[in-house]
Amino acid sequence: MHLKAAIQKTSIYQRYDAWHWRERKISCGKEYPDKTFYVIRRHNIRAGLFSFYLTNLGSVKEALDRGMIPVIDMQSSTNPMLAEGEIRHVNAWEKFFLQPCGYGLEILDGAASVVLSRVTAPENFPDYDMLQDEGCIEMWRELAHQYMQLRPEIIGDVDAYAAANLQDRNAVGVLLRGTDYVMTKPKGHPIQPEVSEVVREVREVMQRTRTEVIYLATEDADIWERFRKEFPGRVISYQQHHLTTKAGENVNDVGNRLISPYERNREYLASIALLSRCRTLIAGAASGTYGALLMSDGFDYCHVYQLGRYE
Repeated sequence: MHLKAAIQKTSIYQRYDAWHWRERKISCGKEYPDKTFYVIRRHNIRAGLFSFYLTNLGSVKEALDRGMIPVIDMQSSTNPMLAEGEIRHVNAWEKFFLQPCGYGLEILDGAASVVLSRVTAPENFPDYDMLQDEGCIEMWRELAHQYMQLRPEIIGDVDAYAAANLQDRNAVGVLLRGTDYVMTKPKGHPIQPEVSEVVREVREVMQRTRTEVIYLATEDADIWERFRKEFPGRVISYQQHHLTTKAGENVNDVGNRLISPYERNREYLASIALLSRCRTLIAGAASGTYGALLMSDGFDYCHVYQLGRYE
């Protein structure tokens, strides 16, 4: 096929795909005639749990602003939270969170008015830019507290770990993205700090606040070992699985080969929830960091590195 023909064919497929997965309204029956449900959909096989958390929150706000009831659909297409065979059968969102307004996909079969969202991320959701606006953080935090509730059994695990290890929140919380992200430097995504710079700041904050414990949220084995070496006996984490990735590998793919997507993401979610309960937060700008900011009630000291974006 000639290049021009290939480009034209690709363009046709792209237009069809955009049309097929556009926002549209359907009717599935006569039930709930006084309600319109907004089904939140997103197709992205590479995005992690907290990327979905943030874009879903943006779509929840969009639904509420338009007078509709949000229902999150993470079962109709592949995502890293689903195991093989679960697609179209299991809603990955409901493995970890409650539905925003208590309505699940199962009730929509008879609903009179249903709007299916487009499958791309919403235009407005909590991201890097909110770091420069405390009022924006507070707005998203209020919405997250109301509509992004963890499942009770996960809250129970978080409460138990916090009671045993984070008494009075007296820990420096640290989040660092792994080498899979730093090596690829994805265009448009936030630049991550050097580990040595974070170690230096953590040491200064611990001395200033007389803190003895570091709560470290990372899946990266090299970062985990570096902190254990720099702060012997002081580093704790709910996460028990730390990974090593090679050039071109994605941490989701590597992790899902070692443990089930459910166990890995449940561990990660609990870890971010615990990070949100620390007194101090020092972190690179990343989805997990934004999640901790929105889950928290605020921090005594918070430094999220704002170093620009990869070109």
